Amino acid sequence: MVSGFPILIITFSSTTKSSTTLEHTVLGCPSQKNNTISNNFIANNSYGIYIYGYSDANIIKNNNLTNNSYGLYIAYYSKLNQVEANNVYDSKSYGITLRNATNNFIFHNNFVNNHHQIDVIGIGTNTWHDGYPSGGNYWSDYKGKDQNSGVGQKHFWLRRIRRRSIRLRYK
Repeated sequence: MVSGFPILIITFSSTTKSSTTLEHTVLGCPSQKNNTISNNFIANNSYGIYIYGYSDANIIKNNNLTNNSYGLYIAYYSKLNQVEANNVYDSKSYGITLRNATNNFIFHNNFVNNHHQIDVIGIGTNTWHDGYPSGGNYWSDYKGKDQNSGVGQKHFWLRRIRRRSIRLRYK
């Protein structure tokens, strides 16, 4: 249990967790590879989806994550995960956190009305778009101009600012 809530842990590689509604449950994926987490509704938790501990090559797609403290949390040397087409909204802390996670692909997601949209801690270079013209992610607080055909098409550098939202700077 985490904060009195049950934990649903994916414990085998090459597992699919799909079309489930989870409330007051942490969906964790520790040290696992080649899993698919898709089409789930996850609400009112400490963590919406928590990928950690060398969890590699997982697909997190088409999930609705709402009213969690952390929407998506990818940590501790997890790499090559594909995070695509998720709706992450009303997170109390961060919509997405990457903590010492590298070479992950995060694109076509909607980050809406999160207290802070993003938090990047420690090492790691991640890809935040699927190239032009496919595009990147939607950020509800994005105020920049778009020079192509979607919000934030150009590669951006993320600069972590503790206890504040991340500012996006274009190269």
